[in-house]
Amino acid sequence: MLVGDNQETSENAKISQDLSDKNIDFQDLTGKTNLTELVDIISSVDLLITIDSGAMHIAAATKTAFVAVVGLGTSPWSIVEPKCENKIFLVANGNSLNDAEIIKEISPEKKVETVFSLLKNKITFL
Repeated sequence: MLVGDNQETSENAKISQDLSDKNIDFQDLTGKTNLTELVDIISSVDLLITIDSGAMHIAAATKTAFVAVVGLGTSPWSIVEPKCENKIFLVANGNSLNDAEIIKEISPEKKVETVFSLLKNKITFL
């Protein structure tokens, strides 16, 4: 399930296309939910993949497992990092000289590995 505000429509359309190309079942709710609906969605999923965002804090508050991909932010991470269980933070080290490239230090493979490690007790393989 993809969620986000209207500013994320273009990016999530690319993800939607990739998912469709791979015949992966999904829903794209980008720009189609209000805050109450977003809280309900986050609290109903097994895991949220997010950035340092309001959605991350909603997941923490609703005790939803999450993987947060953290790059260069506007506040010190140690102050805003949720103190909860069922979460993993992937924090970019910031070795790039280009601030916009810092988040790319966390590979897609690392994100997938992290998701599976957090969900390992919830997944049944057939």
